[in-house]
Amino acid sequence: MIAKTTRLPHAHDARIRRAAKANKRTYSTVMRAAIVRGLESPKGINMAEALKDFIGSTSGPGEPFDEQGIFP
Repeated sequence: MIAKTTRLPHAHDARIRRAAKANKRTYSTVMRAAIVRGLESPKGINMAEALKDFIGSTSGPGEPFDEQGIFP
């Protein structure tokens, strides 16, 4: 492994310290696990999937674009 220096906001540092203490793990172990989780998580949100229950369930003025596809 290599050693790195990282600057964190005080609030993040406190959260990592609490998690380490609660789980009886070292600060470095919790930090590495958090980085790995962040790197392995899916990127972005599929808005169509997240809003599928709401799509088509509302009424409104319709398409906001004109005939040429330009937003007024």
